[in-house]
Amino acid sequence: MIQIRNIATYRVGVGSSYMGGQGRPLYIGLGPNDSVKMSQEELKKWPNGAKEDLASYVQRGLLQVSTFNNVHIVDDKGHKLPTYTACNLGSAIEIAVGFRDVYNAHVVNRGVHSTADTGNVDITAVPTNLATLTAFITAVQGAYDTHLTQAGVHPNNDVLNATTVVPDGTLVVNLDALRELYGLFDMHKRQGIATGAAVLNPNQIIAYV
Repeated sequence: MIQIRNIATYRVGVGSSYMGGQGRPLYIGLGPNDSVKMSQEELKKWPNGAKEDLASYVQRGLLQVSTFNNVHIVDDKGHKLPTYTACNLGSAIEIAVGFRDVYNAHVVNRGVHSTADTGNVDITAVPTNLATLTAFITAVQGAYDTHLTQAGVHPNNDVLNATTVVPDGTLVVNLDALRELYGLFDMHKRQGIATGAAVLNPNQIIAYV
């Protein structure tokens, strides 16, 4: 896959059409830190003039073009988490169960995985107090972390988004663990793993065939 990302502080647009030669999409407009992904085959189809224009934006430090391998067959744009509102024990339990439900739906989805990851569905009992919440979060973390590199599930393993916060039985750390899970799961759903040249320089973009 190819990712084109705007690294400027203002909106940047680049076209893939040049003097009658057309690539797809015909025009890419990106706000600051926005990005778009396409297959490597798509960039290969861009006419030379369009590749040169793209390379000029890279040369000026406005765009960054990278190669990567998708963790999923396609980015998982569904399986959205409920709004994070955890601030006390009751809301932490609600958020933890909500996360687990969305996570479970994600791992068995064949639309984004090579095969359904039924082995890492979490079925831990719903927590009722701080002690069982700690055990619940620990179990969900374990299932999630195993899912990232489960054999045969992803086209490419996710080696970047494993958990680091270890629940210690306190509400404060449990909240930290839940907040981390939210962020890591969101990244996991759309993660790419850099490969090969990773960031392409202008000459590599012009010569990309």
